Amino acid sequence: MGKLFDEHGAGLTPSHTKKGQRRYRYYVSRSLVTGAGPGGWRVPAVELERIVTVAASKMLYDQRLLVTAVESSALDAAQIAALFQVAKERSRQLQSMTEGNGHLASLLERVELRPEALRVSLKLPIAAAASPSATVSITHELPIQLRRRGIEQRLLIPGAVPAARIDRALLKAVARAHCWLEDLTYGRVASMAAIASREGVGKHYVSRLIRLGLLAPEVVELIAQGRQAPELTAQSLLTGKREVALSWQAQKQTFGLVAQA
Repeated sequence: MGKLFDEHGAGLTPSHTKKGQRRYRYYVSRSLVTGAGPGGWRVPAVELERIVTVAASKMLYDQRLLVTAVESSALDAAQIAALFQVAKERSRQLQSMTEGNGHLASLLERVELRPEALRVSLKLPIAAAASPSATVSITHELPIQLRRRGIEQRLLIPGAVPAARIDRALLKAVARAHCWLEDLTYGRVASMAAIASREGVGKHYVSRLIRLGLLAPEVVELIAQGRQAPELTAQSLLTGKREVALSWQAQKQTFGLVAQA
């Protein structure tokens, strides 16, 4: 809080929503909160914090970045050696930290979200400096890709495997579709209209959802593991934004399985 900004220098503010007993945290552009403008960021907090933590750990372990940072400072040899040791120790702490740990917050100076990059600035204390608050700043830009998931945005690092994130609504929809398809296949119900009447939903809803029972096994496995493409959601499938092709190969192309393989 107070360290995260967009590409225009405007700050993002913490926010959250609740679905049942689950609480979801976000960082949101103030323009979206106040309604002052149509554009802005809405990024899952846990995902952003994980990416920034990984970036910070790698920055502290990068000798070239550290050398560049100390070149512009008037540090003596002992201070430089101590700075490198502090960077190594902080990197180790970040790799083992759990959510809520204060190591990242104490190191972060500024984070800027840009459409194609994440700019992270860290501050490292200078041992035995004249001022106890003296620090050396390290800044690095990390290329990212933006993927939209409903009204929120997800950040992906090119070439990196995104963290698994199980979409329970999507998983439930796929399971339900398989049950309905089996009911039709084995004659337990006479029609989709009968399913709609039994479930208390519209026939159109049944006809849209039951198509998920035709998903390729590889796509279903990705969904079960939480590794599906961010834009693959129950809502996108039910509203027709993502069509379920009859060909499994076409599905793999549409849903990004070929790109991930």
